[in-house]
Amino acid sequence: MEIVINILIQMLCNLSLTIIIELGIALLLGIKEKKDILNLIVINCITNPILNYIMMVVVYLTSNNVIIYFLFEIMVIDLEYRFYKKKLVFKKISLLLLSIMLNISSLILGLIISVIF
Repeated sequence: MEIVINILIQMLCNLSLTIIIELGIALLLGIKEKKDILNLIVINCITNPILNYIMMVVVYLTSNNVIIYFLFEIMVIDLEYRFYKKKLVFKKISLLLLSIMLNISSLILGLIISVIF
């Protein structure tokens, strides 16, 4: 039971960090509408735990996890882009570019933070 709790805590930390980073970048890019901010949080609450769970399974089953991670990250970028097209009113930049920027930012900053701590 303790391992399950530790996994859930880790997933919650990953989700929280992703939301903080991506919201910070989104605000810097000029996203101000409360509905857009809420939609950014909602889509991350869907995609981030799924990606984290898949990666835990992949790490357990294979040693070739970097390539698989990037493939899944590309799928997340595409899924979030499709969601943004339907839900966001923000149009200053391409929503595909927005999805790429937010996901790459959270990936890089998350890696930096995990190395530091």
